[in-house]
Amino acid sequence: MKNRIILLITILLCLTSVSLSQSSNDLQFWNETIVSLPVIKSKDENGKEFDRFSVQLIGNFRLGRNSIQSGDKRIGAGFEYRINKFVSLQPSYLFRAETTLGRRTAFESRFRLALNLQKDWPKVHLRQRNMLDYRKRQARADDPTFYRSRLQVIFPMKKIQPYVMDEVYYEFESNQITRNRLFFGFNKRINKNLTSDFFYVWQRNRQGTIKNINGIGINVRIRVSPREK
Repeated sequence: MKNRIILLITILLCLTSVSLSQSSNDLQFWNETIVSLPVIKSKDENGKEFDRFSVQLIGNFRLGRNSIQSGDKRIGAGFEYRINKFVSLQPSYLFRAETTLGRRTAFESRFRLALNLQKDWPKVHLRQRNMLDYRKRQARADDPTFYRSRLQVIFPMKKIQPYVMDEVYYEFESNQITRNRLFFGFNKRINKNLTSDFFYVWQRNRQGTIKNINGIGINVRIRVSPREK
């Protein structure tokens, strides 16, 4: 296992060095933190308790070398409603501020609705997110709407959960796939209320000046457990 991790890191470093050799590429750091506050709890057919309805607070930032000098910052909120153990709905809103070259800052509102599907087997877990993403851009007339399909394959282990994930962006206005993201990473559960996610991402863009992004990231999910009476 240790040798495989070393080999994977070596490959990622090679990809990153190739990426940085061209001005159309960028190396970035990504982070997303979600604070989840359970409101309604339920029990499944086995008597196991789960969060039926949760309110979520979302914070997100990215740092890069080329197009993003001072960062890409996002803040928002939403909720997640679990219909059953296989299906959940997740509406959310994000406000985005991105400072680019020339020290100009662009603002954007994102309205998102996700349908999450999941199925677990002993040796593999599947997750699929189907999202509609409408973006209202300040001082611009081109407000795009995307369908985002993300498929994740998780390999559960005792201490960590390695995964592979791919996400495709389809833009309705141009009738084409405009972006693809490929993730390699692992989740680690610190305790019942804290989960961390470490990953490498490669992103290919068909639009804009930055065509390829290589990134590393850390995501954190915090569950605020209510006090027991």
